[in-house]
Amino acid sequence: SYRCYHTYCGTSFWLMYAIVCRGGGKGDNQKSAGKIDKLPVEKAPHLCYTVKKQGNMPPGGPIPPEKGTEIMKYYVGIDLGGTFIKAGVVDEEYHILAKSSVPSQVDGDDEGLADRIAQAATMAMEQLGLTIKDITSVGVGTPGAVDTVNGVVVYANNLGFRNTPLGKYLEDRLHTSVYLENDANVAAYGEVLAGAAAGYK
Repeated sequence: SYRCYHTYCGTSFWLMYAIVCRGGGKGDNQKSAGKIDKLPVEKAPHLCYTVKKQGNMPPGGPIPPEKGTEIMKYYVGIDLGGTFIKAGVVDEEYHILAKSSVPSQVDGDDEGLADRIAQAATMAMEQLGLTIKDITSVGVGTPGAVDTVNGVVVYANNLGFRNTPLGKYLEDRLHTSVYLENDANVAAYGEVLAGAAAGYK
């Protein structure tokens, strides 16, 4: 069975399903012919392949994906705070596979802060041997009022943002799609979708 890591900083990483997956993706690994099971996440946290294999880690390490099977999709979630930037890599079935944290160092330099967000994301990916090419998209939960359509933080007092095009800054650095949303909104929606409030209306 799979361990659900929702006890760790739910505010940070469930946001991926809140603002990126939009409820899709779960169960996609069942499309291949035959019975497909994933190796337990705790046994192979950086190689969550879907393979025609059940049971524990085999001798010699994780089994590579077989021809015709589907490789798990990965996403990066960012919790942007006034003190720390926390990043996590998650898969399409709500598992947090890697985590990283760097100081926010808020000093009025919006692009410098974007550099540190990209650094946190890269650190989390590197723990798993992943690159940005392995990441489907990035979601950011940020304080303040957010224009989610245009990827702009309209105002965030503790970060000094005023009409800051944070989405564009991060897409320029990470070279993948980036989605922004208010951190309280994504925390609530993430808990409903995959955390403590899952199954409730």
